[in-house]
Amino acid sequence: MAQSITDFDLASEFLQKNERVLILFKTWVPRDKFIELLYNEGGISMYREDHTPIAFSVGSNPPVKDSWPRINFERGAKGINEIQTKERSDWQTYFLQIKERKIEGLNTVQFTDEEIDTFLKLHAPKSSVFPGNKEIVKWACVSH
Repeated sequence: MAQSITDFDLASEFLQKNERVLILFKTWVPRDKFIELLYNEGGISMYREDHTPIAFSVGSNPPVKDSWPRINFERGAKGINEIQTKERSDWQTYFLQIKERKIEGLNTVQFTDEEIDTFLKLHAPKSSVFPGNKEIVKWACVSH
């Protein structure tokens, strides 16, 4: 049976034990958009406001609610096959933990939307983001 947390601070505190999910939570679920976090032995689902509320579900069989209209499952999750009447998708997450350090001599290089589009078509043809997407604030690259 799934447990529910509807307080943002309690959800953040609960996720302190799971660094990978905590990073995802901090990245995709701002305090003012948070609705609910569900968890059980099969995974964790974070539900947030958007133009249509959306859930990010992590784990092999994360809990979800029938009332949630949009659900994103981590690739390979069993639950995605059981959801037939909702907008659903699967995705992969990759995290790299690096030590915080000051970067000296950082340079800024501008790229056109056409260059970004070409790059994405070559390296991420199934990307859900693209030049002109209203959710994109800025494209950034870090190189050495």
